[in-house]
This record gives sequence, structure tokens and C-alpha cells, in this order.
Amino acid sequence: MKCRQVHNNLIDLIEQSLPDSLSDDMFKHIKSCVECGVLYKNVLATYSVVNSMPKPEINPFFFTRLQQRLESGEKLETPMIPSFIKRLQPIAIAFLMIIGIGSGILIGKSLANYKLYGNASNQKALLETYASEYYLNATGEDSLNALLTNE
Repeated sequence: MKCRQVHNNLIDLIEQSLPDSLSDDMFKHIKSCVECGVLYKNVLATYSVVNSMPKPEINPFFFTRLQQRLESGEKLETPMIPSFIKRLQPIAIAFLMIIGIGSGILIGKSLANYKLYGNASNQKALLETYASEYYLNATGEDSLNALLTNE
């Protein structure tokens, strides 16, 4: 017998639901194979722990009541919290959108008033550098002033 066969039938062996000939072959293999012997002992110990635990009491009418509820279409009671959250969710989303839009407007206004390039001489040098890098015609003083004042 191979280890794989023992592993596949180990629970049936413990529950004693195998034919005697197969059980005997498995016990012979378990005695000769250290790995399968350890596995058998571990599974047997687990089964003994599970079997020693107290069994929960089963209400004999549980299934009948559940089946009646399902057939009648009765809705199960839902907790109050999810419906409360569902009602607050659109309000929270609208509030966050208003905060986001307001923040964007404030940031945009503050950047519009901020002089990014410093004083006029730095802006002139920046525009001349831009014109030379992109092979534009030489910019005269008048065209630079027009660009600086956005006219």
C-alpha cells in the first residue's frame, strides 16, 4: 500500500468505515511507515479532542421554522446600523465633494496671486531663454513687456 492511499482513507479508517481487509493493509503500512504513523496519531488525537467536546443542543423545530420563513418570504430582521449608514453615505459624499471643490478653488486663487518667476528681470531672462531654446525670433523689449503683462 502507498502513502497516498493511506492519506486518502485515513479518516475512514479512524471512523471504522472501511472493509476489514483494507483496514488491515492500512494498519500494516502505518506500522512500517514513520510518516504515516505520525499522521495517524495526530489525526486520531484530533478526533478524540473533537469527540470529547460537548455537543450543542439542537432545537428540533429550528429547521421547520426556518423553512416556513423562507416559504413565506418573511424578511429576516436587519440591524439598525447598516440602514443608518446607507442614509448618511450620500450626505458624507456631498460634504467631502464640497470640501474638495472649495479647497481646489482656494489653492487655485493662492497660486494665481503667487509670482512664480520672481521679479520682472527674472521673467525677462526666462522668456529670452525660452525663445532661444525653441528658435523663436528675437524678442524685443516691447514684445517681452507685452508677454510679462499678459497683454
